[in-house]
Amino acid sequence: MAYYFTYHLTGQGQAKVLTDVIIACQEFDVNVKVVTFNGLAANMTIVNVLGANIKFPEKRPKSIPRRARIKTPQQTEADRMKYAPMKTTVVHPKTKEDIHVMLDTCHMLKLARNLLAQTKKGIKIPGFHKAVKWSYIEELFEYQNRQGFRLGNKLTKSHVYIGAHKMKVVLAAQVLSNSTADALRQLRDELKHPKFVGSEATEENCCKFNKLFDMLNSWNPKQVNDRAPLTISNLPEKKKIFKDCKNSLNHCNLLRIMYALDLLSKIYSSISLALFD
Repeated sequence: MAYYFTYHLTGQGQAKVLTDVIIACQEFDVNVKVVTFNGLAANMTIVNVLGANIKFPEKRPKSIPRRARIKTPQQTEADRMKYAPMKTTVVHPKTKEDIHVMLDTCHMLKLARNLLAQTKKGIKIPGFHKAVKWSYIEELFEYQNRQGFRLGNKLTKSHVYIGAHKMKVVLAAQVLSNSTADALRQLRDELKHPKFVGSEATEENCCKFNKLFDMLNSWNPKQVNDRAPLTISNLPEKKKIFKDCKNSLNHCNLLRIMYALDLLSKIYSSISLALFD
């Protein structure tokens, strides 16, 4: 174990530190296969400096300039990376094998919950006319509070008014869950409550994050269904789910939502590791 003080270090400087750590591990017969961190921009810079490309690829312009501009080698390389597809691996400095970049799923879930709570207009997702809105979650909590019981979920004041609870993963996971989605559907479709009209996108968003969190945060080999770890045997089935989630996350490219980029990179790395022999 080691601690490095990185305050005031640039991305290039921290990339050099990470490379030194990987080489030191190799000298003690510890072969690094995964690098894990949260979604800070500085951390993205580190792995991008080392050869990854964790960003949404930009579309090439259709119009071609009449006079080609002469570019330096650095500008040519920058343009190539600008339009290159996402790459979630870096090369081991000694063994030349791939090291997978895995972002912390718990941190991404908190970012998704926090952004939704702070976005008054909501977040549009493909396939729905109405946006995903935190106001439906608030209204669900207030309705249950007035009635004196919960509709099979765990929503409390701490779940909904998150000012002092932004760092608690369990609260984010219990909000973006199937139980919350079921309660929204029950109030909208069965009880015909007028304040939950148009909550379909919010219900779908809760279901997708519940499934995505279980699949990307799996660790127990005895678990089944979504919580089962990714393996070669269950990868074809789970890739179908990942594909559906990737379509929604790719849509967030237009909104520049960072947690979408982070979750996409985690999906690519999880699939690569499942195929690793």
